[in-house]
Amino acid sequence: MANLCHPEVRNGSQSSEEIPKHANHAKSQDTQMNPPQDFKRQLLLALALFLLPTAVVGVNCRSAFSGLVLSYLVYFFDGSEYKPWSKFWPAFYKLFRWSHTRNLHSFATNVQTVFVNKGTLVKHPKVIYSLHPHGVMSMCHPQAFFSVPHETCKLAASVCFKVPLMREAYLWSGMIDAGRPTCMKALEHGFSLTIVVGGTREQLIPYSPTHDTALCKSRKGFIKLARDAGRIPIVPCYSFGESIAYETSDFLLPFRRWLQRRIGVGWAIAKTWRPRRLKDFVLVVGTPIEWEEEDTVETIHRKYVTAVKDLFYEHRGDYVEYADRELLIK
Repeated sequence: MANLCHPEVRNGSQSSEEIPKHANHAKSQDTQMNPPQDFKRQLLLALALFLLPTAVVGVNCRSAFSGLVLSYLVYFFDGSEYKPWSKFWPAFYKLFRWSHTRNLHSFATNVQTVFVNKGTLVKHPKVIYSLHPHGVMSMCHPQAFFSVPHETCKLAASVCFKVPLMREAYLWSGMIDAGRPTCMKALEHGFSLTIVVGGTREQLIPYSPTHDTALCKSRKGFIKLARDAGRIPIVPCYSFGESIAYETSDFLLPFRRWLQRRIGVGWAIAKTWRPRRLKDFVLVVGTPIEWEEEDTVETIHRKYVTAVKDLFYEHRGDYVEYADRELLIK
């Protein structure tokens, strides 16, 4: 049963019955970023708005529904996505971890997180984990979030926090807005970050039977963030299985790309509801790229692109479906 609760981790493991240490860290930060008096004021305002329609038109189903909507708006616009782990819910986190890992095992025989050099990784108090590729669902992102040894915030696109209920699920899992100010705040509070560098643009790359595509040649924002936050090491990660789990459709692709550029929504269309059956779904966590005294954003970026390519080609032979695949870096 243990393998349904957590991906197998090579060179390091974590009990499936424990909340990872960053959960405890988040709980300690919650009081600082959300004082009890703020919580009480928010609760009182929500209660007042819930009762307002009833006070105006009387007790009925419509007034009750209107009250629920009004009270929910208090929480919808409270800016929690900009406060690292401010709405973290341990029970939901455990449920999400169990559900996600069970889903991975439902279509992949071998589910693992492989650390190339965990000894070096754990020496750093905080790092930025950068993942490729995004794929249709970015299933590797939660896998990294659940497996890495650091106290970690998972970054999500701002638009994700504008969707009711999805917003709550993300916040309860400890996710935060991917904007630079929020990232800096998380790093200042001692968190590491996990980010899918290619973002929603990479999500719309059509499926190829011959190669994976990673967008990183023009992506330097996360490197500038690492520099400005104290020259934090960057850890390249590659997911073997993400790009081939779904075949995608080209239906309305130009429109979907326009939509992505305009409002940041990655609307990928898979040809099947469920992922295809895979032998391996493995996240390989590379060696941290450390800043030397003479390093600049440009030199670290070149090292990063090379590291992603090396990570792919050094490990593709370990996984049958990737033995003959190539990597196209854009």
